[in-house]
Amino acid sequence: MITSDIRAIIEPGAAIVVGVADADGWPRATRGWSVTPLDGDQRLRVVVSADDDVLLGRLAPPQWVAVTASDVKSLKAVQFKGRVETAAGPMTSDDALDFERGCEMFLAKVRRTDGNAVEKMRRMLPTEAAVFEMTLEQAYDQSPGPAAGRPWSASR
Repeated sequence: MITSDIRAIIEPGAAIVVGVADADGWPRATRGWSVTPLDGDQRLRVVVSADDDVLLGRLAPPQWVAVTASDVKSLKAVQFKGRVETAAGPMTSDDALDFERGCEMFLAKVRRTDGNAVEKMRRMLPTEAAVFEMTLEQAYDQSPGPAAGRPWSASR
């Protein structure tokens, strides 16, 4: 499911949004900071901001979750849908490195693309982060244009 095109989008520094809904369908979202494919690309390990206890509580099995990642410059985007496999929890030392690298690369990409001062953008960085794992069940092209919303394979 993770093609070379998708890998180019989800590389460190991607703009990432993670969304879940409650039992009544009310959505909640947070920013993600890294997406790592696992197990032959059938699962993802996702580092998210940990400043929303309600959202973190929803990131538990078998909750449906959507993770959207986009390239800051080209706006090419992919959305993954699947189920939370491992509930949101503390990061490992490897996750912490992915988090720091993802944050710094995101800020650098926005700086190069939009000209925003990195020091001012640092205010958006979370003070804490958590990690969860999800199974991949669907992937959609969310890039602007006529293919937006199509299953990834059908949009290529």
